[in-house]
Amino acid sequence: MLFLRSLENSCVMLWLLVLVLPGVACSALTQNLLQPDNDHRDGAVAVTTRPHIYYCRSPNMEVFTCWWHPLDNNSESDDNITYSLTYSLEKGPRRECPDYVTGGPNSCHFDSGHTSIWTTYCMNVMARTSHGVFSSKDHCLEVADIVETEAPVNLTYTLLNETEEEAGRTAMVSWVYPNPSHIQYGWIILVFELQYRRIAEPNNWKVKGLLRKPCLELLDLPVGEYIVRVRCRSRNNGLWSKWSTPVLLCVPVKSTPGAVAVTTRPHIYYCRSPNMEVFTCWWHPLDNNSESDDNITYSLTYSLEKGPRRECPDYVTGGPNSCHFDSGHTSIWTIYCMNVMARTSHGVFSSKDHCLDVADIVETEAPVNLTYTLLNETEEEAGRTAMVSWVYPNPSHIQYGWITLVFELQYRRITEPNNWKVKGLLREPCLELLDLPVGEYIVRVRCRSRNNGLWSKWSTPVLLCVPVKSTPDKLLALLLVTGVGVMLLLVIGFGIILQGKR
Repeated sequence: MLFLRSLENSCVMLWLLVLVLPGVACSALTQNLLQPDNDHRDGAVAVTTRPHIYYCRSPNMEVFTCWWHPLDNNSESDDNITYSLTYSLEKGPRRECPDYVTGGPNSCHFDSGHTSIWTTYCMNVMARTSHGVFSSKDHCLEVADIVETEAPVNLTYTLLNETEEEAGRTAMVSWVYPNPSHIQYGWIILVFELQYRRIAEPNNWKVKGLLRKPCLELLDLPVGEYIVRVRCRSRNNGLWSKWSTPVLLCVPVKSTPGAVAVTTRPHIYYCRSPNMEVFTCWWHPLDNNSESDDNITYSLTYSLEKGPRRECPDYVTGGPNSCHFDSGHTSIWTIYCMNVMARTSHGVFSSKDHCLDVADIVETEAPVNLTYTLLNETEEEAGRTAMVSWVYPNPSHIQYGWITLVFELQYRRITEPNNWKVKGLLREPCLELLDLPVGEYIVRVRCRSRNNGLWSKWSTPVLLCVPVKSTPDKLLALLLVTGVGVMLLLVIGFGIILQGKR
């Protein structure tokens, strides 16, 4: 009986304590106990995200379309959300999207009457809901930078006749661009990139590009099965197309009786200019020499625009089996044709002519010092925004204006090794990655000359971590619940002590 009276008095005191708690604190407690976690997208949450323009594309520099992500956590009462896209040209007056239909849901299509190249468009999307109006961040672009051509089609190959001088077979690979009307007016000049690999080596792609013609000879392919694919883009700017449907290329076993003598030829396999001022070429030597052929000598000769033949000016700087052309021997927008002669005790073996324009073999250095900063989280964003930045290692390569760099950034979740997200072509050495959900990401970046050239190697990747969002309201709720629990224990204890004294 004594304990029941003590408990009754304690409950009365607790009720009085709850009544005098500050109204704001009670309101905050109630709100935090009932409101779901905004970071957990599986539950019903309030409309707090913003729409986001995630992709714009022009197939031919005459029209283009932009798509946006809608609000992705709407309650059932928000079925009547309406979206509108407005844009301005060169900071002019705002205009509304001319066509919401052609590009499909959540898109805006600009026909030829609304498309201007070399003009900056800035646009955003407004979402009107029962909770209010939510606006995307401004998305600015030039049509010339979002050109994404169609993927090549009809990829085929022909094995050329084997000869005694070749170690493997040569395959002539060809393809077709599906929409000739896109390039008939000269706005777009296509370049192609071909990749191939052995079928048993899924991550060992060999790359050939930038190619100006829709065909390529793959020289001296060893016996085996290969996967071949090709893509294209505008030569001056724009994004790579999707890959063509891959084709399986089979090189059968070469039927030659008995042991084979020294019959292969040297092969110029790689040329590179880091800055359009110098360049170097490397060749494969003969690869089946007998011991009596230790004294093989190689010489590289070249001609400019079908002029007289000249010998390589420098066999040392580029290392073994190379020829280096310094600034005094380098001319841009001029065709070099070169070959390598191997002199052995069995005779003289010559490579096929290898022709190039220095502007087409520009391969810049990989970016360095890749870092990121997580920006302050806001109530309107579903995740965190990361500002990623990097540095080009050799500013002297670009100080004279021969090369204007563009960058491509890729990132993926650490648990999704083949699901790279791509951002490019970027003109600045930095990028905001918007609304990244909680998790760990791998980020890497590469660069090339804007007008032509090959992509650099990838930068050293960086691990980007987005931590779990912690809000002050949740902390306040935890403190209030803990405080009420402690007060409850104190009230019960004091009640028991007072009843015992009676």
